[in-house]
Amino acid sequence: MLDLLAVIVGQGESSWLRREVRREKGLVNDVQTFSYTPTDPGLFVLGAGIPAAKLKPALDELYAVLLRAAHRNVSEADLEKAKAILLSDVVFQKETVQGFARKVGYYELVTGDLSFEEKYLRGLAQVTPEDIRRVAAKYLTIDNMSAVAILPDEKSDPMLASFTKDDLIAPADKCPTAPEDRD
Repeated sequence: MLDLLAVIVGQGESSWLRREVRREKGLVNDVQTFSYTPTDPGLFVLGAGIPAAKLKPALDELYAVLLRAAHRNVSEADLEKAKAILLSDVVFQKETVQGFARKVGYYELVTGDLSFEEKYLRGLAQVTPEDIRRVAAKYLTIDNMSAVAILPDEKSDPMLASFTKDDLIAPADKCPTAPEDRD
């Protein structure tokens, strides 16, 4: 389900982050999300290229959109599109013998199950918008968040001289916790 959430929130031009933060507000140069969900604890990653002059408002908006996923309705259209994208990725990755071998090896290494793909695809087909909201509420929280910024030093960009680690985390504390549906 986190794979589907990653597609809906931050993969492709119609994703929430690209539409709201990049196109509508122009706060980032690029933004994307992905999930890595092995049998061990995994990752849900949001990455963005942000101009220094827009760093603080961009962080505010990125966190708001991401954390709002726990309270926001996922449309059936968004969910079906995400399922189609993930299914096409599965097919594309097996177009060659090498791709097929890589995928089977990955399933065995990460999940310990050569037939994991069948279970994954069956599960994917059954996911509902309510499932997406539930998973977002469970995993996309401030307490689960780690934030990392790769910044030029302040000598090369004086706008960043006053930026601190608190500036990286503080915007998340201001994010809405009450339901807000805009779909």
